[in-house]
Amino acid sequence: MAGRLGIIAGQGSYPLALAERAKAEGEAPFILVIDGQADADFSQFETASSPLGQTARIVRLLQEAGCQRLLLAGKVTRPSMADLQPDAGALALLGKMALKGDDNALRVLTSWLEGQGFSMLAADSFLPRQSWPAGFVSGPAASAGQMADIRLALQALYQLDRLDVGQAVIAGQGRILAIEAAEGTDAMIARAKPFCTDGAVMVKMAKPSQDSQLDPPVIGLATIEALAAAGISLLAVEADRCHAADQRAEIEAAATAGKITLMSVSWSLLDKA
Repeated sequence: MAGRLGIIAGQGSYPLALAERAKAEGEAPFILVIDGQADADFSQFETASSPLGQTARIVRLLQEAGCQRLLLAGKVTRPSMADLQPDAGALALLGKMALKGDDNALRVLTSWLEGQGFSMLAADSFLPRQSWPAGFVSGPAASAGQMADIRLALQALYQLDRLDVGQAVIAGQGRILAIEAAEGTDAMIARAKPFCTDGAVMVKMAKPSQDSQLDPPVIGLATIEALAAAGISLLAVEADRCHAADQRAEIEAAATAGKITLMSVSWSLLDKA
């Protein structure tokens, strides 16, 4: 092992699970907690915290902890400028990211961290992500209308790929009801609630040109809760590429309790439209 492992932690349980697996494999991970983002209990690890925009502080903390290898883990929602607290380095990065979507912004950030002397690792080098295999279905089978809405959502996501907009679309009764933007999936679901009719569906896919190591599509218990609150009865995720932020069995049980069909799909459905 060359140098200490550092984990820059965003939201959800995945950063903690990753840290625990790394520890079990003999690592002594240092956790850089992003203020206002990370929400797991890292008390068993050495940690420090920083606003996302304090790049000089983040680099200094990681270097003082002896980190040479880094992992980015967990969801990060775009903060306000007040919460970001950008220093000069962050302002320069923001200039490069200004006209880019989430995936390209992550590439800019990763490249910058590598330029600071850190070696960037893929999260699944420690903790293989759980995903849903092709043909998976839990719950009532999709109706013909829901399958048509799934294809409609896929068409929208495919066209949006070149704009690097988002990973999720909600559709119902032949109409697009919501497209994920900077707010993130769960906030998009809440925004769509007034428009969701019986049988509405959400589709979550990796963008065709996306680097899935940096920003794979992820769903967790919070997503299922948001879908149930909005009255969305079907969630279609990309087979083998959409990952579970919590244990798969827990997500599937929550979907069942919320009367939500959970199924895996692929881009090949567009060929059958």
